[in-house]
Amino acid sequence: MGLALLLVSSTEGWSLPPCSNTTAKSMQETQGWDNFFGNLYFETGQFKEDKYVGEFRDGRRYGQGTYIWVYEDKYVGEFRDGIAHGKGTLPRNDGNPHLFPGARFGKSLSNMALLQLMRGMGFGINGSRGDYVPHGFRSSFRDWPGEVSSFPRDVAEMALAHTIENKVEAAYWRGDLFTKRRAMMQAWANYLHKRQAGLRVLNIDKRA
Repeated sequence: MGLALLLVSSTEGWSLPPCSNTTAKSMQETQGWDNFFGNLYFETGQFKEDKYVGEFRDGRRYGQGTYIWVYEDKYVGEFRDGIAHGKGTLPRNDGNPHLFPGARFGKSLSNMALLQLMRGMGFGINGSRGDYVPHGFRSSFRDWPGEVSSFPRDVAEMALAHTIENKVEAAYWRGDLFTKRRAMMQAWANYLHKRQAGLRVLNIDKRA
């Protein structure tokens, strides 16, 4: 319903004139859209069924616009060179208590979100670009405290939200080790940043 309203809405309120062909189904079809207002609906690919309504420059999203994800979340605001940049709003974030907000207000990001993202990019079991899975990120982090740093095992385990299997030990555990976990995560970030200088880093966001 929201898409229908957007596609038939008037162009009033937009600073640019509408494109001659105001609806595109891929970024290839927006080539030549320069200083125009138009609608983009992704039919296939990584962004399948996402929608954008707004302004374009040099074939890219640029200016004011609204981007609506397939799960109906949306960003309303400024764009530059094809990405959200500048002032804008994500309604689901306002007043949301979670550090990683989910698609629905008041909910956290799904534990399947990263898996689905990586699958859409060609990664995963039998993936066209490699067998990388989200658990590899957790596994790499878990190896680091024991093999490289000196942070206690309990701090690493709690950072990974692993449950305490021993019921007696779990009954006596009352803290969250948050201060120590924060120091550990900063050390982990520093380690990754330092290692980038001497390692070949695979950019999983770069198209092959």
